[in-house]
Amino acid sequence: MSKAKGDFTDAFSPVPHLSGVRCCMSMATAMKWKAVGVDLTQGFIQAELPKDGKAIYISPPPGHVEEPDVVYQVLKPLYGMPHSGRCLHVTWSKWLAGQGFQKAGYEGAMWSRKDSDGDTILVATHVDDSIVTGSNDDKTDTLRA
Repeated sequence: MSKAKGDFTDAFSPVPHLSGVRCCMSMATAMKWKAVGVDLTQGFIQAELPKDGKAIYISPPPGHVEEPDVVYQVLKPLYGMPHSGRCLHVTWSKWLAGQGFQKAGYEGAMWSRKDSDGDTILVATHVDDSIVTGSNDDKTDTLRA
């Protein structure tokens, strides 16, 4: 998406290219690793809004009785907001980096970690859905928990 067509900086969230997902699944198959799909429960509201972003206000939902002219400030990204996917990606990326993961090549939404004992974990994310695979089932299960 070009800047002329939308808000690239605040709304863009990378997703893995199909070839990257195929590579991840091919490695899991060839190495006989367990591959599991993970859906982050209510992923967007677990993310953080940008610290330097503008305040966002919304009206009460239809049917909610409230004083006239009341508005609410949004404190977490919500489903339907254009930049919620980006907020989740940034939050998820920071967390994965803190767990020792590195971006996998040119893919902005795929990470890998190779531990000192030789165990490998691969993660491919598409907004709030992920594929997790690796050489050690206990470590991949711990990551998913």
